[in-house]
Amino acid sequence: MEGASQDGTSCMFVPQRDYEPVRDAFGVTCRDGATLQCCLLGTPAKAGGKTLLYFHGNGEVVSKVSRHSEVDGLPNFRDCVDAMLQRNLAACLLVEYRGYGANEALGPPSVTAMLDDAEDVLAALAIPDQQVVVMGRSLGTIPALHLAALHPSLGGLVIESGMARAATFVGQRVSNSPSVAHREEFCKSGLAQRLLPLEAALQHYQGPLLVLHCKDDEVFPYEDHAYLNHRAAVGQATQEASPRLFNLSDAPEAPCALQIEKSMQGGPAALCLFEYGGHNFIWPLNWISYAHAVMCLMDGTLGKHGESFDGEPNSDWWTDMVACRTGGSGRVEQRAQTSRRWCCIA
Repeated sequence: MEGASQDGTSCMFVPQRDYEPVRDAFGVTCRDGATLQCCLLGTPAKAGGKTLLYFHGNGEVVSKVSRHSEVDGLPNFRDCVDAMLQRNLAACLLVEYRGYGANEALGPPSVTAMLDDAEDVLAALAIPDQQVVVMGRSLGTIPALHLAALHPSLGGLVIESGMARAATFVGQRVSNSPSVAHREEFCKSGLAQRLLPLEAALQHYQGPLLVLHCKDDEVFPYEDHAYLNHRAAVGQATQEASPRLFNLSDAPEAPCALQIEKSMQGGPAALCLFEYGGHNFIWPLNWISYAHAVMCLMDGTLGKHGESFDGEPNSDWWTDMVACRTGGSGRVEQRAQTSRRWCCIA
């Protein structure tokens, strides 16, 4: 699109090509007339189940995110989505960026185009805000928070390995570009002013919030990003209390530090910290707890059982997900049983 890259931010993207054609393709007509190719699983409903709107990270692509796992006992995020679709999730829309995958011809990507397209994709769902849960991973935090700022009554918000202070992050990336043209375009675009509301988005957001992050994240250190996002939601500028530590007894995962409080608007705001996983391996190293937390948010039970995931809103949550790919083998089912026993190590 003409002008899409004229904000100087194309230098911060790492566009990826498709591994394979995207199945369940869904085209969104954007404000400039371009068709943004995404992936739609299920059917959005105006009543009943919610729709998950997912924005992936910088070095990722929808054709990979939408793939099923080929490893027994290690589901992909797509397998988690399939399990939720069998239960109470109406649909999941995986959003692709310009310059990435099937939208390679629409590039180069830019933050301005990302924000505009996010608004157009949400509008294309044509369902009430309360029926939409927005999830952003890493760079996908930017469009996710943008939608939360514009639509504070969204049905849920998940920030995974995300950033705080998007305006500062984008500005620093462009400032570090060797291209003088990029820096000049950024200054003229007014994008910095457009990003500023994102920093206050969590203060006004009304729905349930889930922040997922690893303590060893090398891209966005959790002290500077995960804590700030969570504290912004609950109305405290700094971390005042250490999250309580929970462990999956006998499960092959590190303990998960969990803190659930009420946000400034009254909804549950959960901070879920994993010991290991860095920036890019949070799912494969912590997928049991990760999936459980997301399912609690989708079920509407996040924070309903105090500062834990005890109570199992749906005791077959794990079995459903594993059955999508493995048929519930004995080895995997045994792991399912251990994953349901949460204990406090405070």
